[in-house]
Amino acid sequence: MSEAVFFHRPSRTLILGDLIENHDPGALTAWHRAVARANDMLAPHGTTARILRLSLWRCMEARRVINEILSWQARRVVVMHGPCIERDAMAFLRHAVGWLL
Repeated sequence: MSEAVFFHRPSRTLILGDLIENHDPGALTAWHRAVARANDMLAPHGTTARILRLSLWRCMEARRVINEILSWQARRVVVMHGPCIERDAMAFLRHAVGWLL
């Protein structure tokens, strides 16, 4: 898995692609909601899709990068899949990447 991560320092906004999916359950069909739930990808507690977790070969490097991202102390998180996180961004991030740490 390759992921681009952007951090806007002045606003402390973290922008992610597929690393974390946080789908709004109300915006999904019953089938998609079931798949998202099975993959722990439903808002407000989204995380990395299980299938992407399986593709991770270099866990030590990934942990280093995740710890660096956490050190940025983001105030908000913009995710490609689901609602953005405007409050408690660090708690959201710690939960979402906790599977790796």
